Amino acid sequence: FMDNMRRLRLEKFVEPVSADASVWRPKNKVDIVLLDAPCSATGTIRRNPDILHMKSDRDVSKMMHVQRNLLKNAATMVKSGGYLVFCTCSLSKKEGEDQIDWFLSRDVPFKRVPVMPDELGGHEDMINEDGDIRILPHMMGEKGGMDGFFIARLLCL
Repeated sequence: FMDNMRRLRLEKFVEPVSADASVWRPKNKVDIVLLDAPCSATGTIRRNPDILHMKSDRDVSKMMHVQRNLLKNAATMVKSGGYLVFCTCSLSKKEGEDQIDWFLSRDVPFKRVPVMPDELGGHEDMINEDGDIRILPHMMGEKGGMDGFFIARLLCL
C-alpha cells in the first residue's frame, strides 16, 4: 500500500491504520472516506466465470449485513461538507443501489451527489438513474472489458 502512495507522491497525506472498520473511528472527522466494502465479488465474473456458481443468496445476505455496519460507522467519520464514497465490486443491486437507498432512508445527514459524464471521460453509460456509477463487465469491451462495480458519492450535510 505505502509503495503505491510513495509512487503517487501521496505518502505525506496517508496514515495507514489497521483496525476493525465497523467500530474504529479517527480522532477527528475527515473530509473524505472511501469505503471499498467487502462483497460477493460478482463483478469479477469476467475474470472468474465460476463465481456465480460459488456464491449464494446467503453469501450476499451476509455481506449486506457487514456492508451496513461499515457504512453506518464510516458515516460517523465524515465532517459536514465532506464526502463518503461507497463502492463494491458486485453486480448485485442488493450490494449497491439498495444499500445506499437503505442508508439514506435512515434519516442520516447525507445526500447523493450525482456523478456527471465529464467526470468519467464522457462514459455516461456508466451512470445509473440515481447518478451513481454502475459498471458492467461488457463496458469498454473494445479494451477487454471491465470488472463490474458500483460507486455512490454522498455528501455529508
